[in-house]
Amino acid sequence: MPETTGARPPRPDDLAHTSKHVSMSGMSSIEDMLIIEQPLLRVPVDEMRMQLKTQQRLWERDYAYCTGVLQAHADGAHAEQVPHDTERVQDALQRLRTLRDRLAELQRRAQHLLQDTQARAEYLGAVYSLDLASHAFEEWCLVRLNRMVIDYMLRRGAFASAEALAAQQRLAPLVDLPVFAQIRKVEVSLVPDDGAGDAPSCATALAWCSENKVALRKAQSTLELELRVQEYVEMVRDRTPASLRAAARYARKYLVPWLGAAPAPGDDAREGPPAAARTLVSRAMGLLAVPPGSWPYRDLYDPQRWRRLRDAFRAIALQVYDLPPTPLLHVALSAGLSALKTHACGSAPGKDVAMVPTGGLPSAGSSLFLADSLEPDCPSQTDDRHPDCPVCYTRQLGTLAREVPFSHQGQSRLVCRITGRQMNDTNPPLCLPNGRVYSEAALQQLAADSADRSTVTCPRTGARFPLAACRKLKSPPRA
Repeated sequence: MPETTGARPPRPDDLAHTSKHVSMSGMSSIEDMLIIEQPLLRVPVDEMRMQLKTQQRLWERDYAYCTGVLQAHADGAHAEQVPHDTERVQDALQRLRTLRDRLAELQRRAQHLLQDTQARAEYLGAVYSLDLASHAFEEWCLVRLNRMVIDYMLRRGAFASAEALAAQQRLAPLVDLPVFAQIRKVEVSLVPDDGAGDAPSCATALAWCSENKVALRKAQSTLELELRVQEYVEMVRDRTPASLRAAARYARKYLVPWLGAAPAPGDDAREGPPAAARTLVSRAMGLLAVPPGSWPYRDLYDPQRWRRLRDAFRAIALQVYDLPPTPLLHVALSAGLSALKTHACGSAPGKDVAMVPTGGLPSAGSSLFLADSLEPDCPSQTDDRHPDCPVCYTRQLGTLAREVPFSHQGQSRLVCRITGRQMNDTNPPLCLPNGRVYSEAALQQLAADSADRSTVTCPRTGARFPLAACRKLKSPPRA
């Protein structure tokens, strides 16, 4: 069969040649490229917005308390009330000092966020003044790639490595290290690292829920209730009289109020977050009478519930901080591999490389998380894989390409397997007598390298033919 690659995209050097003429089409490609960069600006801006609300809330609370104390002291300054009023004034002064320190800390953090936002805006704006064929644009893309790698490492728990890479490349203003540091702190408190010797705790996660209660309420999240139930479960698990009494008091304070939660709009008391909360609280009440080991409450007593809480926290935290649930590296790989993937992408004989288009991004359990198990794959001269196609390498990026759809190409291109260059009018395809197709330039070079300088050896089959026996391929060869 002829050696064709169907609708294979042009090589990078061809793309570089065409990108020199950047006009409105180049501007459109930049806009398309920046679509996935929205979180880069949204994250610091939203964090500043939340910090401003926190500052306003702290100021209004403590200011109202202090003004009330001073007003009461001025209105009722009797001799018998002086000691009591003095204590209240001292308490008000202490609260003002604490407020001053807290506001100063928030102000420093807001200043850092403002600097990060400015650096990110300058980074994104710089691409509009760059020639897509210039070295400066390649450096801009390299910074973008490093950002994606750091984002991936942060999501996978390699925080120290991500921090080291960001420091080495001086990319701290362009990555969300503080945000993921907060997420990591809560996750470690829920599921401590192996060998740390720490017991899991919900205290840090509950403090985070208190700071972000407005965003959690807007998202209709029941994370806080899940954490409260877990603390209640740990009290009930001991089965001592003291722990059961403490669990009953804890349930009356934190769990029972959820039974009276007003249904959300459209909630018919059977579905929605409030209904799920009422069901969870009702089941949790039964733990007072049922010890661990009973199958109806096995899911609540299950120690793996800590890991489920960690995963639930990670999902809602990414939503609160306006971070995409999928790493940007996955998005970029999916788009790039889909653009390169064609029906002509070959595989080694006997290998299972069924590439079924799914039309969506890979899931968390997909092969995109199996990069550590990928092995080097060196194509031989007897398989159908193209030497320059990453999709054809089944044990590398080809494994990841199985889950992305095929690219849509309006016109087919013939690419020479020997040179990897596109065959066209100036470099037409030539067909060997055995049906294999290569470019004219490649066959002439093979003939020039032969002993008699006129014989061509097919790199696929090893058959030898005179160069004069090759014919131009203007139509599909006859069988």
